[in-house]
Amino acid sequence: MPTGSDFAMEILFPEDNVKDSARKMFSKVFGNENMFKAFDGSDYKTVIKSTVEKRKNVLENFFTEKNIDISLFNDYYSKIEEFPTFDKNKAKTEPCRENFRKLVRLYAAFFMISKGIKERDSFNEAIGAESNSIKNLFDDVAIEELHSFNYSRLISLNKEIVSLVQKKLDSNEKSGNSSLMEVYEEVRSSVYDIFTKTLDYQLLMNEYYDYLFDKNGSSSKCNKIASFLFVIQQYIKEHFDEKKALEKGKTYYADIFDKNLNDFFIASTNYSKIPELEIEYLNGSTDKYLNLDGFDVVSEDYVPENKNCVPFIFPQTTLKPFVSVDAVLPFAKTFEEFNKCSKIAVIGFNFNDDDSLIKSIFHKLLIYGKKVIYFSYKYEEDGNIHKVENKLKEKLCLSNNTGDLIVRLIDDDRKDTETGKNWLDYLQAI
Repeated sequence: MPTGSDFAMEILFPEDNVKDSARKMFSKVFGNENMFKAFDGSDYKTVIKSTVEKRKNVLENFFTEKNIDISLFNDYYSKIEEFPTFDKNKAKTEPCRENFRKLVRLYAAFFMISKGIKERDSFNEAIGAESNSIKNLFDDVAIEELHSFNYSRLISLNKEIVSLVQKKLDSNEKSGNSSLMEVYEEVRSSVYDIFTKTLDYQLLMNEYYDYLFDKNGSSSKCNKIASFLFVIQQYIKEHFDEKKALEKGKTYYADIFDKNLNDFFIASTNYSKIPELEIEYLNGSTDKYLNLDGFDVVSEDYVPENKNCVPFIFPQTTLKPFVSVDAVLPFAKTFEEFNKCSKIAVIGFNFNDDDSLIKSIFHKLLIYGKKVIYFSYKYEEDGNIHKVENKLKEKLCLSNNTGDLIVRLIDDDRKDTETGKNWLDYLQAI
């Protein structure tokens, strides 16, 4: 699965096939397609606010690493007036000058936030704005409102539309400048890059989740969060076929399956159902539903009997609201089973800030003296095991000499980089 903000981008701005599939499944469960409500611009304000507040350091690093300064935006502003306009009836399907202007506004707003600039006049003064077109760039929209437009369409510009604009630019005798499309794409890709590095929908989820259980609350908000859970479910189902993954032998699950090992207990924070493997799903799964009338978790087969159900999925970047006993039991069982194990392997899990319960489980297991082997993907040739280990102990609130924690780096083929052994062979050998 995509990780972190990449996943957030895919589900906050789903492709049409995912949205259509989610709408169809929503209609099947609730019996009313019109109740399906997607998050809109007003909701994205919450997303952006959470993004810039929690990930400001990422924004700062983004602009620093790219050596971006004020002069770049001067260049962009000079290009805005050259960008072609289209007939009003085409404005909804083709990028135009105003879309470009809004996209640059958003990009510049992120830059301003990273530099601590809060006022429009301060920014205009900083860039030495002279012409009215530049000086007025922020005059009609407050900085905090720059994200109120439909940027999902802007940042997901498809190749067909790009081609149409390129033809328009090439045939434009006045500008004769086909490089404008390259400038637009540069801005668009930069904004997209910022989102994939920073996007965080935890605040949005926390604000909406309770509406699922509030019988007297806003039906619109309830439908939005319910619809969002269906989008997540259908996205995972459409993009990840675990049966094929097992057949190709390209996953850690496949390694366990191929060796026909039966002395394993497996717990997962992923959602896809793995055929023929018994797994304790801590964050829910694609074939489980939460019955909003009875607070119990039901299998997909029983959903038609309970029309008031939503996919039982806790998105990865949100707090886990334990609204059902069925949601707590997997965690209790996981701790009990891990405590019986001679060694515990952790793979592909980062112990993020919102994983407090799982961090608590592993903190206690290590305090109890359990051997935990943490397999970390080696992103760089000079991967430093000690650096990873120190960071992990910090996350788990462990002192340097606490717990039997072993950190190993693994490559794309799931092999230990030091011994060359498959991770599972290494695990069995120690």
